[in-house]
Amino acid sequence: MNIVRYLGICVLLSACSTVTYPGPRRPSDQVATIRTRGTDIIEIDGTRWPATRGEFEILPGSHSLLVHLNASTPNGPYSVIYFHSKYPQRVCFTARPGRSYLVSFNDRGNGSWDPRIFDEATLFWVTTRQPKAGQRDCRAP
Repeated sequence: MNIVRYLGICVLLSACSTVTYPGPRRPSDQVATIRTRGTDIIEIDGTRWPATRGEFEILPGSHSLLVHLNASTPNGPYSVIYFHSKYPQRVCFTARPGRSYLVSFNDRGNGSWDPRIFDEATLFWVTTRQPKAGQRDCRAP
């Protein structure tokens, strides 16, 4: 199939997402979805994916995301302000089945930022944590 046609179909159906778990695709009430806004997802649970933006299907439970800041905002009619981080940050959160999450960021000023995750079902920010120093896996105690 022509790649342009495939991408067009994905956009029209809004059903194209990267499946990050083994086996066949599961029903939407058995998985959680995460998508990006102003961020790129570099890794999910230690695995790098070809796509860094878009929508990802994950299984419920504890997850580790390596997130890179990559946002822009208009600054008047002829200019744009870019937010771009030199180093990605790891964030841990627990996904619930059937939920959709938005991975965004909190600009703390002076070039400092934190990744944030918004639960689109509850309309609240999700409790997140940073892994302990030297840890790459959020599931470790």
